[in-house]
Amino acid sequence: MPVLLLLNARFPALQIAQELEGELGRQPIASFLETAAALLQRTIYSCAPIDEATLQAYASKKASPVHDLGTLAEAVAALKLSRLEQELQPFVREDRSPEYVLEKKCDPAVWIAECAFFRSYYEKIFPPLPLNPTGSPSKNEFRFAAQLPGWTIVRKVNLDAAERREVLATLVATYESVSKKRAEYGSEHFQDDCNKLASFLTRFPGRRSLARLAHMLSALSKENGLASVSPTFPSYFLERVFAESGFPPYGSIALVNGVYPELKIPKPRGRLKKE
Repeated sequence: MPVLLLLNARFPALQIAQELEGELGRQPIASFLETAAALLQRTIYSCAPIDEATLQAYASKKASPVHDLGTLAEAVAALKLSRLEQELQPFVREDRSPEYVLEKKCDPAVWIAECAFFRSYYEKIFPPLPLNPTGSPSKNEFRFAAQLPGWTIVRKVNLDAAERREVLATLVATYESVSKKRAEYGSEHFQDDCNKLASFLTRFPGRRSLARLAHMLSALSKENGLASVSPTFPSYFLERVFAESGFPPYGSIALVNGVYPELKIPKPRGRLKKE
């Protein structure tokens, strides 16, 4: 089946225009999806309601002791969520009324700041994917389209006309789909890897919690869990561990819907299944 892959993006500091079409094997598809993921990793918080550069500098300093899963688990275990929310509030750049914050008990925009904060921790283990931008889009837009067997997606947003929250929503929704599909095309045994991931996650039920995240990271370290899956799957595995604990390093549709319920972003169909 002929496939189509399109990626056009013209951000202030990053531009890319790539397209693939025709009868393609797994490798060029995986490579294209990796490029899309790499772009999104670098731009996903560019329109978030936070001071991204200052927050990243703060988070990088806090994450400096991390160099493997063991030290990552220790660093997360040392954090207290209530205190972290207070520390990250100054990085939020969206005005909210006192009544709104009081009603929600905290500004939901802090949730985005928390995810951006933990991106620095995640990237101590898996740095951003390499990116070599090529091409020059003619429009100030982000556009991603894919037509693959069993998967069709079109995401686009005008970077000049759209509200910042709409840009954020589009980037997050695109990354959530691309990340899983990249893992699928990059893995030699994708379903087996998904089963191992699902089995691991079911061992740690619970609500959004740093303690839950620390326990999972500690178990991964002690059991060398990332070595049990295909060589290209561990980064996605760790992403899901952060996400299931409530701290997706690159955001999530559920997160954006929680902060901006008026956007009502539909979740992608499909989920990990354990056979």
